Amino acid sequence: MPTNADGGAPRVDRTVFRLADGRWANKQDREEQPETLHNTREEAVHAAEWLLHHHAGGVLTVLDEAGVTISREPYRLQGGERPLRMDQES
Repeated sequence: MPTNADGGAPRVDRTVFRLADGRWANKQDREEQPETLHNTREEAVHAAEWLLHHHAGGVLTVLDEAGVTISREPYRLQGGERPLRMDQES
């Protein structure tokens, strides 16, 4: 299982994608069911970033309505208000 860049707790990769009913899901990649559901992609991305930032760090993959990857960003666990990408300086 991949770990955070600092060698700490296992990272928890997440994917944001659209469901058949039009809602947007925020799901841990290793889980069967979404952790949160949202009315917009932006809300789902915000929830996924918050969870990555505050709980484990990992890679966030965002899919468009057709299921095509539109972004893939690594985040690390870091204090502060906004998630810090792994490739940014502390």
